[in-house]
Order: sequence, then C-alpha cells, then structure tokens
Amino acid sequence: MNWVDRVAVSLLAYCAVLALIATGLVAAPAARARSLDGSVASVAGSTPSADSSFPPVPPTGRLAEPLTYVAMGDSFTSTGSIVGMDPMTFGSFGGDTCFRSADNYPSRIREATNWTVTDVSCRGLKVPLTYTSRAEYGPPQINALHPGVDLVSLQVGGNDTDVLRLAELCVLSADCSHLEGEWAAKVPKVAPGLRQLLRDIRARAPRARIMLVGYLQPFHLVPCVDIAPYSAANQNFGRRHIDRLNAMLRDVARAEGVEIVADRTPPGHSACDPDRWTSFLGVDAGAVPLHPTHAGHLATARMILDRV
Repeated sequence: MNWVDRVAVSLLAYCAVLALIATGLVAAPAARARSLDGSVASVAGSTPSADSSFPPVPPTGRLAEPLTYVAMGDSFTSTGSIVGMDPMTFGSFGGDTCFRSADNYPSRIREATNWTVTDVSCRGLKVPLTYTSRAEYGPPQINALHPGVDLVSLQVGGNDTDVLRLAELCVLSADCSHLEGEWAAKVPKVAPGLRQLLRDIRARAPRARIMLVGYLQPFHLVPCVDIAPYSAANQNFGRRHIDRLNAMLRDVARAEGVEIVADRTPPGHSACDPDRWTSFLGVDAGAVPLHPTHAGHLATARMILDRV
C-alpha cells in the first residue's frame, strides 16, 4: 500500500490529520481510546518486549541454512518505522525515495536467519511497475530474481486498487461509501496481471518457494472514534475494501499454487487495539499512516519464517 506515493502527498496527509486534530474534528492519540460500542482499550505504542524473543539466537534448522531470499513489494513491505528509514532510499537524502526502513519485515528476517536477503521493495509498486524502471521507484524489482533464489515474497495490489486516492477521499468525507461500487470493481481487475507476474517469478526463480503477502487489516469490526481520522462509516468501508483485496490475493495464490501469509489479521491487532500492527495516524507509532507498525513488521516476519 502507498500512503507515500509522493513525498508531497505524504506531507499533505500528515498536515490534514494534524489540522483535523487542531480543529477538534479528530481527537489526538490518547492513552485510551473509546470504541462506538462503549468499550475502552489502551492504545499505547508497541513495547520493546514485543520482540524480546526475536530474532532467535542462534538460528537453527532451515533458518541456519544459507538460503537466498528476495523480498518484492510496495510500501507495506518497504516502510516500517520512519526513524529507521534507510537514508539511501529516502528522497531528502537524494535516494530513490523507496522509503525502505531498517526494521521492515525483510530486515527482521535478515536478523533472524543466516540467509542472503535482497530487499528490492519500494513504495508505489503496482503489478506493471514490477517489470519497469522509474527513477523514483528504483530498478525493476523482477530483475533481482535468478535461478539460485530459494524464497520470494511478493506484496502488491494495494496501489493497483488505488488505496491512496480512497484514503484521501474518505478522510475528507463523513461517508464515502457511495464510492464502494467503484472501488470494489478495481479489485478483480488486478488478478490477471498478478497471476502472470507470479508465473514470471517462477520462470526466473524456478526452485524458489513463492509467498504472496497480504495486507494487515487496520480497521476493527467495531470502529474506534478517538484515534481515527475516519468516521465509523468510512472505517467500515475501509475494512470491507481490505477484506476484498485479501480475498482476491487468496484466490490468485490458490490458482497459481503459491503460498499466502498475512492475509488475515488476528483479533487484537487492528489500529484500534493496544497491540496494533498498523496505525491510523502513524505519528503515534513512528510509522506511516495506515501502514504496518514496528510490531506489524515483526509479526509479518514471523508469519513468513513460520512457513519455512
């Protein structure tokens, strides 16, 4: 997913949220958040204890083997904690603006294993961009593959379904559910190109296990009101859209005979929950809005490693 399709858009998004906070339309992140059902939950950021057992030391079994792993994906892969962004991929430092963080899930996998990890993930990725080179997005991600690769993870589809535009529209509207039909129609259109991409990955890395990575669900079944820049109606719409996207990814994975991880978020880890794997505002978790937190990347890394 790509809340940072361009640096300017990202800054405008932050400013919009801060403006809403300043005007009182959205409450600033508080120690406790109230849900519409009246329940109250702590929304404190992830604590250091969240990764106290990660990485395992020393790596054992499959994790200790010298495997070759290539991580492909969009900003949901590349962008973890803002404070941990690789300066060589951050626009203000003259890089390619991929917004690749030192604690994203490929980096956590590198820490936990003896594998050779190549992280080519970059914000803005769409299925067609996997094959092409654009200065702001880096070289074609598919070029990182070769016959010696043992494992490939791929996370793509959020930008193809225009999530950025949807988020922009819904933060400015009390109810944008009238757009649901239009946005729902975008999801199945991604499937044919994604299926072909998986076949091309298999052709370039014939011995590799391929894992399609889904999108962590930010939205709770019961919308929260104190920490979200979205109305209850728009949170419900957002949840349905992410569910549709993940369902499409599951169908594609099944059709192409590849594995899928992180396509379902366990209860207790939405952006409304204490141990949240994504964050609405980002600023309260040192992350990018609607992207994985430090804990979310850690959880995704564990999901991938548990499959190996």
